[in-house]
Amino acid sequence: VKSGNFMSYDFYIGTGATLLEITLSGAVSVYFERVLKGTTTPHTVWDRNIQLAVMSGITFVPISLAETRGKWIFANLGWVSMSVAFLGALGGILVALCVRYTDAVMKCLATCASIVLTTVLGAVWLGAPVDFVIGVGSTIV
Repeated sequence: VKSGNFMSYDFYIGTGATLLEITLSGAVSVYFERVLKGTTTPHTVWDRNIQLAVMSGITFVPISLAETRGKWIFANLGWVSMSVAFLGALGGILVALCVRYTDAVMKCLATCASIVLTTVLGAVWLGAPVDFVIGVGSTIV
């Protein structure tokens, strides 16, 4: 949103991307729940996470190596970046466990509650702005 114009191109792109992400997240959650609970093979949550990690590694390690051009792959990452990556991985494991032991609807409700709670606490404790765009984003989820 530029200069107070709420009908700018960026606003529409951001809103559309958020709606797409929410739709895909719900669909993937239901599919992931089906994979975890509906298969007859005795795969655990850990087995599935390792499978996903290997496929991600096969996809993204060559891309990362090509982008670093011979430098150490973690050369530009500080401790904050590594901590965020670790928390993201931990969040993925928590989501998988949540889906395994409850269901996809509870996972989506927990995600929505965390987004709204983060918005409210950020406004109260950190003085983060709560404007029209933040309100629309929280309402969408």
